[in-house]
Amino acid sequence: MIGILIILILSWGLLYVFEKKDLRTLGAFPLTKRILQFITGLFFTLILNGIVVYIQSEISQRTWTLQPSIHISEIALSFWYHLKSAVYEELLFRGAILYILLSRLKKTYALLISSAAFGVYHWFSYGMLGGNIIPIIYVFVITGFMGYAWGYSFVRTKSIALAVGMHLGWNFLVTLCLDAAPYGELLLAGTDEKILSDTTETVISIFKGILPPIGILLFVKYYTKNKKP
Repeated sequence: MIGILIILILSWGLLYVFEKKDLRTLGAFPLTKRILQFITGLFFTLILNGIVVYIQSEISQRTWTLQPSIHISEIALSFWYHLKSAVYEELLFRGAILYILLSRLKKTYALLISSAAFGVYHWFSYGMLGGNIIPIIYVFVITGFMGYAWGYSFVRTKSIALAVGMHLGWNFLVTLCLDAAPYGELLLAGTDEKILSDTTETVISIFKGILPPIGILLFVKYYTKNKKP
């Protein structure tokens, strides 16, 4: 929470210095509309990521078992953890800085700069620097592309609400059924996954990295069609 508070203060300062505006430019209001956008984004990416996991499971013949003991408190902690993470990252990469870039550059250039920064950020958050160059490039491309999609939602809605919901939904689904840190397999556990060829693994990785952001871009375009920001 301290990190979010610091980002909010810095965002206010940047917006005031460069645009003579305040945090309302990040689109917190009207509150009811933003809450609806948040919930819509949350459920959309929960479903989207669920479809991705299902397709991968069918290809790898992975079976799922319900956890013998499901701890609601752990699920709630995971949700809270990823909510804070989503808010922090959206404020940092799709907040004041993106707003300032959009006011000075063409939309495409502003989004590319923001998404590139998001991709580089994940090198550090994943601790990848100094490792194999192929995974480094892959993470940069897929996280940058996802960042572009979430940035596009800011452009279309003039708010980070939809992006926060989508960001949270995508990450939270992982904790329910996949092995992830600091929370993972809270609801389902995967077993009996067959070993795939390198070619199949590569195709799956490309599928997981490219198609979801495309789906998000199409969803945002459809969702905001004929709607005034």
